[in-house]
Amino acid sequence: MILPLHEFSLAMQLVKVVERKANEMGAKSIIRIKVRVGLATTIVPEFLSEAFNVAKLGTLAEDAELEIEVEPIKLSCWNCGNEFEAEGLFSKCCLCGSVGGKVVSGGEVIVEQVELKVG
Repeated sequence: MILPLHEFSLAMQLVKVVERKANEMGAKSIIRIKVRVGLATTIVPEFLSEAFNVAKLGTLAEDAELEIEVEPIKLSCWNCGNEFEAEGLFSKCCLCGSVGGKVVSGGEVIVEQVELKVG
């Protein structure tokens, strides 16, 4: 199995950060991690899920489920300022037809929720 480096690095970091917090709270294991992944990050959710399954081995998250919520890209047109949901970073503004814009949402990876087993 070949894992994309981008997603594997993110999965490793995700497990490391969540495990550190779980240890601080005295958790015995991590049950579930919910993340929101913006499409503008170029992270492929399926690849992230596969990478997570490898990254979690031997950690408190070994039996954890990763829930991924995909956030669409929302751009603010460079030309007219219109905010619109886009299929990609080079989508056309529906008002003026200009290509691209500033990413308003969909450009982040956010840990939304972590479920732990304590005690």
